Amino acid sequence: MEEQKKYGYARVSTKNQNEDRQIKSLLEYGISQERLFVDKVSGKDFNRAEYQTVKRMLKDSKGSLLVVPSIDRLRKKLQGNNQRMARNNNRMWG
Repeated sequence: MEEQKKYGYARVSTKNQNEDRQIKSLLEYGISQERLFVDKVSGKDFNRAEYQTVKRMLKDSKGSLLVVPSIDRLRKKLQGNNQRMARNNNRMWG
């Protein structure tokens, strides 16, 4: 059986903010550096380069897992109908 691929995603809202705490957390969880994706943009929507890249990689890698240090790093507002839980069966938010 193939080992589950784990990917990490971190986001900060501006280029002045520091993503080091999130990256450290992902590395401690066991995410390899080459599978880390970081955006430095607002979380108002999913039109983010690194998010779109990791989303494509997850679709191409059956049984993969996306690890995010804090759920609000995916999107600013996660409420009502916008809140969908991503499971390790390659369903993604957005």
